[in-house]
Amino acid sequence: MNATKLLVPLALILLAPAPVRVGPPTICVPLDIGDARSIPLPGDKGAKPLALGDLAGETLAVLAAGQDPEVHFETLRRAALTLMGPGRESREASASAAAAGAAIAEGLRRALIECEARPGSKPTERALAWFDLGLWLLDLRVVGHEDEGSWELYLDRADRMAGEDAGLQVCLFAANFGERAGERWRPNLRRLSYLVKDPDTRTARNLLRLTKHFLSVDGLDALRERFAEAEGKK
Repeated sequence: MNATKLLVPLALILLAPAPVRVGPPTICVPLDIGDARSIPLPGDKGAKPLALGDLAGETLAVLAAGQDPEVHFETLRRAALTLMGPGRESREASASAAAAGAAIAEGLRRALIECEARPGSKPTERALAWFDLGLWLLDLRVVGHEDEGSWELYLDRADRMAGEDAGLQVCLFAANFGERAGERWRPNLRRLSYLVKDPDTRTARNLLRLTKHFLSVDGLDALRERFAEAEGKK
């Protein structure tokens, strides 16, 4: 994999008070999903490795089974890591990984079209469908399997529709951080600074795991101090 894809742009970390570890946010930091169903994490002890031929079907089945953004994020993260797994150096294995990645992308495109066409689908459902495809196209780029789709377009659409879904805002922050010019992730943190109030929730723990890792911001109070919106939302 191209080493430059593993670097968080320096311009996005200058405000951090301490050194910030680098790495692609959608790959390097696992999200806590508790006991929720997902695909096996490569290298987990006791977990049967997932064959590349089964990756698309298993991944898409997990995503179709629920609407939890953090579970979707973590499942796609694991799928991307599976594409990077041991033995992928050979031409044959690399081709199989590329095919598996493309199959997931195609499944997510179909899911998005079906969600948009389904009468009564909620804005948060549609936002998650746009997010899933944008995140996966971004993850494919990170692991070196390019796709023709524009991940920015899908993430932007999800961002506009996410509203006050705190879990999706956390996932959008991770996807937006470090992969774009400017600081597109800041609006996500401003929203989260008042959406997330209880530090003991899973979403809060995932948020703080990410902000500590990439911004050296430790705790909700510190997050609100730096990123809360104006108009009395601190």
